[in-house]
Amino acid sequence: MIPPSPLRESGIFPQFLLICLLTSFAASAVGQTTLYSTDFEAPFVPGTKALTGTDSWTVAASGLTSTVAATQPVYGVDAGKVVGLGQTAFIGSETPLNTSSLYSAYRPTPVTSFAANPLIRFTATLGFTKSFDVKDSNGIPTGIQYASLGRKDTFRLAFYNNGINNDGVTRKVMASIEWPTYTTTDTASGSIYRGDSSTDIQGKANAFTTDVDIIYDEPLQLNVLINFQTNRWSATLGGSPLFIDTVFRSPTNAASIPLTGFGMVVAQWAITPYYSPLDINRTNPFYDHPGNNWMLFDDWTITSEPLAQMSVSKIERVSNNAKLTWATELGYSYRVEYSTNLSTWLKMLPLITPTQSSNNQTFTDPNVISGNRYYRVRRGLTGTSGL
Repeated sequence: MIPPSPLRESGIFPQFLLICLLTSFAASAVGQTTLYSTDFEAPFVPGTKALTGTDSWTVAASGLTSTVAATQPVYGVDAGKVVGLGQTAFIGSETPLNTSSLYSAYRPTPVTSFAANPLIRFTATLGFTKSFDVKDSNGIPTGIQYASLGRKDTFRLAFYNNGINNDGVTRKVMASIEWPTYTTTDTASGSIYRGDSSTDIQGKANAFTTDVDIIYDEPLQLNVLINFQTNRWSATLGGSPLFIDTVFRSPTNAASIPLTGFGMVVAQWAITPYYSPLDINRTNPFYDHPGNNWMLFDDWTITSEPLAQMSVSKIERVSNNAKLTWATELGYSYRVEYSTNLSTWLKMLPLITPTQSSNNQTFTDPNVISGNRYYRVRRGLTGTSGL
């Protein structure tokens, strides 16, 4: 476990000196390390297979060998899908040469230690399109499927750990964000889903709706921040929250999917299956009619960061007592300590373990203050010693 960070002086109040270090989901430039970043310009060359082998990007497709997966024209780089963005990567859009239920594109990141930088930040520009059905001269949809039968697939960003050997084989999904484009009507947007390590890829079992509608045909920036100390994460899309400070990897998979390190973010295209009308129990899915929908991704950046620092937001005198206000995060406990000489520190009880993250955690010293008194707020992982 990582011990509480060193304490620092943050401000002076008449008769009270406050020393504190706290965490925040704000960006932290100090100590930030870029693990990987690309805008898919050179050395990438536009093409339907341009991701494979360029700048260590690789592709995969369930049920297919790596050689066959690399021949599929469903992951590539395009110079004109969105005007003004230059070259962008994409997954989907084209018709696969071989049938698979899941196509993936990814680029492993360097192994990083969480001792100094327990936060992983991922940002990317994303865009989505719906499928459109091919119709005959009478306006009747053609082919084996249309509407909810298929052609409306799920796009997903999956966050993998670094595996036992960081070998690309033992890596496992810790959590995901999913955009299921299959909706009951062509005009419905559908919701973005959040999944943990026990979630079905199609946004069903154990998935959690964000209650945020999918926006089509408009590039938006996704910003994700994962705290590997507390197993919690937050995400915004286009500046609006998708979810804030919620569980990252499912606690039930703590043993089988350890948070030992960060491996990669994977762009995925999950094909919506269809079934024969005679297959009443839906036991034999078909994946050979994917949609012509696609996901654009650009400005792909992954950084590791230390816990951000912020000051106590307010120091007040209440009668002749000191009242402190600061921000808290779930997963951490906080202890207020005081000293009269900056040498001997005494703990103020009780230990504060918030039940939700807040910018308004308060503590009022019950003692009447005479003379100078110095305060500090210490933070540690809940359930560990040191506070």
